[in-house]
Formats: sequence, C-alpha cells, structure tokens
Amino acid sequence: MQLVNEFTVGVGAERAFATLSDLERVVPCIPGARFEGRDGEDYHGRVGLRIGPVGLNLASTATVVECDGAARRLVVRGVARDRSGQGGANALVTMTVGDEGAGRSQVRVVTDLDLSGRVAQFGGAAIKQVNRRIVAQFIRELDSLLSGGSGEAAGVAAGPDLPAARSVPYAAESPSSATVRARWAGPSAAAAAAG
Repeated sequence: MQLVNEFTVGVGAERAFATLSDLERVVPCIPGARFEGRDGEDYHGRVGLRIGPVGLNLASTATVVECDGAARRLVVRGVARDRSGQGGANALVTMTVGDEGAGRSQVRVVTDLDLSGRVAQFGGAAIKQVNRRIVAQFIRELDSLLSGGSGEAAGVAAGPDLPAARSVPYAAESPSSATVRARWAGPSAAAAAAG
C-alpha cells in the first residue's frame, strides 16, 4: 500500500530539508520511536506501535538510499521486525521539500509500505487511522524541533482533512499554521475508502 502525506512548515526549504534529512534529530519526533545508533548510512532504533489490538515493539533499521540536497529529496528504506513475532514492515520512504516562498516550505512524504505477519491482516482503514495519528504527532514534534523547542516559530499543524489530527490540542494553538494533507494513494485507495 502507499501512503502520501503533505504538510507545510514555517521555515525555508533549505532549513526544512537539512532538519528532516538529519535522521538522528528527526527520529525522536516519531511517536514511540527511539534512536539507538548509526552504522554508516544505516540508522538503528526501536518503534513502539499499536494497530488495533496488536501492540508491536519493532527493531528497525533505516538506510539512506538517496540524499540529494540540491533537489531536496531524501529516500530511505526501512525494515522493522517485532521481537514477539507479531509481524513487521518494509517501507520505502521518499521525502521532497519544495519552496513556497515567504519563509515557508512544502514537505511531501510518500511511503510504499509492505506489512507482514499478524499485523498484515488489518485492513486499510486501521492502517490509515494509525498513519493519521502518527503524522499528527510527528508534525507537532517537528514544529517544536524547527522552532528550537519553543513551539512558536515554525507553525506546523494539522488541517481539516486530517481528522485524527484535529484532536491534537496543538493544532488549535496554531491558528496561523498551514494545512497538512494525508491521503491514501495507489490501488489500496478504493479498498481503504470502502472498508
């Protein structure tokens, strides 16, 4: 399945890309994730995640496949396995950052995701819900990181077409923030919408 998430941040494209491509700094922004070390272009960590009734504690490795500063494009291959055998995931994540002018930039993250084990039995609707929750929380943490921890300068928040994000109090605290759009793309879209 493919997940597409887009959001706008209140910093210039060069700064946004420099921050987002620094995986050691960005991993802690992901809910439940912990950075554990680096070996060349391989970044190791753990991610705690719940999909429906299944709780996962994933040992993960993210490998930088491409980092093009001129094009502001980052491609990362991720592999995650649950120690208890509940399942795992393989993902190819492509992030691009575009300049919107006036000190703002657009971030687009396309994730090609392949689930295995018990977790693969959950339908697109469950995965979509988890994706929305993670993205909303990630954006809140990214905002804090970009604004130097004060949570005031970057102005990243979830918008009306990301329902799970509306429940995040931070979104209400940033009325001037730009919109985040998360949408299902690819062949799984119809199934997710129908399910």
